Amino acid sequence: MDLNACGIRLRLSVARKKVSTPKNKKARFRPVPAALMEELQRWMLKTEGQMLFPGPEGGRLSNNR
Repeated sequence: MDLNACGIRLRLSVARKKVSTPKNKKARFRPVPAALMEELQRWMLKTEGQMLFPGPEGGRLSNNR
């Protein structure tokens, strides 16, 4: 998460259970509303190292979710 630019920078993707760079090899940026960014920042301070959106059994979400 980019707290200064108020958004999320996606540098990795998961396809067929393999983690790699996106198809075009470039990071993507998705803006996030300021109010949500504040909530995410508070969450990050309380839960260091945890995934924001874990799968049902923990770990990464599958591609079809």
